[in-house]
This record gives sequence, structure tokens and C-alpha cells, in this order.
Amino acid sequence: MSELEQSVLTRIKEAIEGQKLTQAELARKMGWPQYRVCRLLNGHPFPNLDELVLFASVLNLSLPYLLGISERQASDLTPRQQELLKKYQSSDTGTRMIVDKILDMNPNK
Repeated sequence: MSELEQSVLTRIKEAIEGQKLTQAELARKMGWPQYRVCRLLNGHPFPNLDELVLFASVLNLSLPYLLGISERQASDLTPRQQELLKKYQSSDTGTRMIVDKILDMNPNK
């Protein structure tokens, strides 16, 4: 495992510990089985980009921080936006499809 990969996993693990989350709680928030979180946190395999984005989102970290590009930890979302994102992420597929359709109908695009 490269030094960058180790650094990314360390930042994820520090965020998990800092938020006092268990792997089971994190897995539930991510919509994954716990074994998947465990394997990824151990680098087997190293998380792909989509997985890193989800880790960042659920842990409220900026992707540049997670990748070691920035020291700014938090995302630029407001607390309300973070709350809505978490609700969206924890909703079922049908609800997500409805929300997506509503947002796609936005005339201000």
C-alpha cells in the first residue's frame, strides 16, 4: 500500500474515532454491510473514488482533506444541507428517484 493510500485510510479512521462511530454504525449510514467497511478500512481493496466520496460525505469531510490536498476537514455544506444529504443517503431507492426527478425539473438550471 502506498504512503498516500495509508494517509487516506488514517484520515478516515481518525474521523470515525473522532465522531465515536462504530464500523456497524458507519456501515449503516453508508448503506453497506459491515464487512465491506472493515475490508476497505484495512485497504483490501483500497476504496475506489465513489467509495471515497461516500466516506467523505458520511463523515462530513472534504474530499481534498481526505486525499491530503487540504487541511480543511469539513465540507462546505451548511448544517441544513448536510442534514438533507444524510436524509437522502439513508432513503430507499424509490424515494431517491422521486427526489431526483423533482430536482431535475428545476427550471433554474
